[in-house]
Amino acid sequence: MIIRPVARSVAVILIAMMILNLSPISPIRSIIPVHAQAAPELFIAPSHQDLAPTGNTVTFDVNVSNISPGDPVAGWSVIVQTNVNVLNPVRIALGPFLAGATEFAECINSQCTGAVWDSNAQGPGVVGSLAYASQNGNSGNGTLFTITYTAVGGPYTLVNFVGGSTDTYLSDNQGGPITVNITDGDYGNVPPLPVANFTFSPLQPFTGEPVAFNASMSSAPPGHTITDYLWTFAGASRTQPLTTPITSYTFTQPGDLSVSLVVEDDRGLGFRSHPFQRTIPVALKPLIQLSIAQGLSIYPIDNILPGGIVSIKVLVLNLGTDAETGFNVWVSVAGNNFTAPPYTAVVPPTGQGSLSFKWNTTGVVPDVYTVRAHLSPLPGENITADNDAYGSVRVIYPFQGAPVSISVLQLLGIGFLALIAVAVSFGALSRIRDRRLSAKQDIL
Repeated sequence: MIIRPVARSVAVILIAMMILNLSPISPIRSIIPVHAQAAPELFIAPSHQDLAPTGNTVTFDVNVSNISPGDPVAGWSVIVQTNVNVLNPVRIALGPFLAGATEFAECINSQCTGAVWDSNAQGPGVVGSLAYASQNGNSGNGTLFTITYTAVGGPYTLVNFVGGSTDTYLSDNQGGPITVNITDGDYGNVPPLPVANFTFSPLQPFTGEPVAFNASMSSAPPGHTITDYLWTFAGASRTQPLTTPITSYTFTQPGDLSVSLVVEDDRGLGFRSHPFQRTIPVALKPLIQLSIAQGLSIYPIDNILPGGIVSIKVLVLNLGTDAETGFNVWVSVAGNNFTAPPYTAVVPPTGQGSLSFKWNTTGVVPDVYTVRAHLSPLPGENITADNDAYGSVRVIYPFQGAPVSISVLQLLGIGFLALIAVAVSFGALSRIRDRRLSAKQDIL
């Protein structure tokens, strides 16, 4: 029979797998796909509603979904806009998603309660809500708040979130932003609309450097052309419409900053695209700046006799944002140049490094000399006014201007000797006077 050989073969295979620390089941498990957590969503619900009779009430919910338990929602700043001539917002009601939330500020058609936290929260058809829960946040799916509108007319309006991540955002328990995908809604008989899109360069810009934006890939429905480009940059108010697709913007703060674009075609104000938004990773521009302006120390600086040694110490301060090393410093005095090897230690931001020099004054003519220390600029260092430091030293002839050190006892001794000298002088003068008087008396 062939059963025993087969059984023995299976046993051998199993034993080999045990020796190799393998499992006949683990490979099967490894091919089972692991589904990644879906990205958090912030969206208008329903995404579309048909045109309602004039005067009727229309409601849209601001919803979230796929909120992770590891990063729960504890607050929000949400701004939504409609065409006020189509849907006129009248009130906001907080939803059940974030129990215990407090609405710190609310704006409807520029009528605000609480402090206005964002200029984009004001305007016709604009609804803004700023809320936060003092307790822990919530995860999962639900409604943040519901907006009630009055139907005014047609033919349609977009129900859009305003601005980018600095205007409309969710926050966690620590107040930090939660990255979400945003989906707008619409109402009425929506015709084919233009579509906004853009690229930007450089892809990883720095603060203080202009970023080029190109919206040439935006498109209009057949038979129409785009006439206006409306940009919103990282919390700034929307710019005036531009008639060309290319513009630039300089970010002053680092972070993942949003840029939003709406385009309008030649049919006019009612034919605008949904906002197209991209996040720009703006990094703090590295500052390369070393300074020795306050870091020159000289000893001694005066009453130096030829042949004396002068110690010169140069302190290099790192005022930049990155650690630096390999810089060069030289010192010049009395026609002599002293160059230190490249500095090998790493100087962190706000840190300092020091270099020492010795000047032998043998053969130096007594005079006042200027000491100059110079720090060679690093590649990319633009601020170099503090790369030089100056001081002065005085070399003297022997005993010229040399200080005399006298102790208290020595001073008392000198005073005592002076008194004796005065007494002796006085006695001598008295004897001379007596002899003169005696001589006059003899003559008489």
